Amino acid sequence: MELWIRSQNRKGLKLVRNLTVRGKKVVGYTVSMGIGAPDQSTLGEYETEERAMAVLDSIEKEIESSLARIAVFDMPKE
Repeated sequence: MELWIRSQNRKGLKLVRNLTVRGKKVVGYTVSMGIGAPDQSTLGEYETEERAMAVLDSIEKEIESSLARIAVFDMPKE
């Protein structure tokens, strides 16, 4: 399955391989076009770490409910 995520500022749409919460940020590791380590991008930054975890939970639910080979998730503004 491919997971595409639109960044919080709506300026980027990225193919993401894995996600993590770092403090108040949701960070994605995107597909690298070259050889080497994947690119790391902050996809969203929230007021609290708990909110960032809630967004990650929402992404997980979107993946679980998707029957398609491709899923797209829009990062919430807040």
